[in-house]
Amino acid sequence: MDLTPIASSLIILAHSITATYMGVDPAKVPQIKGAYTLPYEQVRNLCGTTCKTATGVYIEEEQKVYIGVKPYYKDRFIFSQLLHETVHHFQRHANIKRNCHNAEEITALEMQANFLKTKGKTWVNDIFDKAKAVYKNGKCY
Repeated sequence: MDLTPIASSLIILAHSITATYMGVDPAKVPQIKGAYTLPYEQVRNLCGTTCKTATGVYIEEEQKVYIGVKPYYKDRFIFSQLLHETVHHFQRHANIKRNCHNAEEITALEMQANFLKTKGKTWVNDIFDKAKAVYKNGKCY
């Protein structure tokens, strides 16, 4: 597997931003132990068939994030994926896990969308609306 480490300064920044977004003392959550990019097609090798459309994955046992990238992805989008997966890290380690996968995913997607909107990405609304439908607006059934 062809992994590229993400700079530790970006991991620290994602940790601080996520803590603020989620209202958690950053000192109460351990830092992610590593974050890596890899070719987009290899993400599914890490999480199997449960994440057929995932662009990134947080592996709880390792406390590491893996982000699939395509050649045209911009740094802002890759960082937004790091934020998304860092939300999942906080959900596990700050003891704020939601009732179901849909609710957890909506929280992470909202964080990612908000970041991208601050960078002027207007396409985010359409993509986020589609994702909300997939995750039943965060409702648990």
